[in-house]
Amino acid sequence: MFDILVQTKMHSHVVVILHLDDISKIPYTWFHFVKGFITTGVSPDELKLAVQAVNQGRRFWSSAVIELIIHQQIELEVSQKLSDVYIKIMLGGNIKNIREDLHLDILTKTEQEIFNLIIRGKSNKEIGDTLHVSINTVKSHVSRIFTKLDVNNRTELILFALGIS
Repeated sequence: MFDILVQTKMHSHVVVILHLDDISKIPYTWFHFVKGFITTGVSPDELKLAVQAVNQGRRFWSSAVIELIIHQQIELEVSQKLSDVYIKIMLGGNIKNIREDLHLDILTKTEQEIFNLIIRGKSNKEIGDTLHVSINTVKSHVSRIFTKLDVNNRTELILFALGIS
């Protein structure tokens, strides 16, 4: 059905009702032809607003659709930033060149070494092999690093290193 809209460049008053999981599968071209996007489970009031808005020639995107699109855009920007970091590291750069103001003095020397290995994508096993310590010892250090830097996982640690909060 939507292929017909795209092929004929027909500007119709269309509201698409999607499951949240399907939003990421929306072809980009649909955004030019479809006037409204709402999700399943939308309230009757929001459905009424969508139909009224589209009938008047305006666009209507439910709050869930907008939130997901914003979330996807943030993920894309972070992913691109991480890709840039990865390329720089692979070319021999140092993560500290990306964010000069890292104050890692709250970490012990060993924790700083582990921090640098983590942001280079090393696994606990690889870190243990490099430092000649057990995986459990690495896990303990990683846990203390997370606590001291107030992050919950490796992704947040890399974002911290990049200055993205």
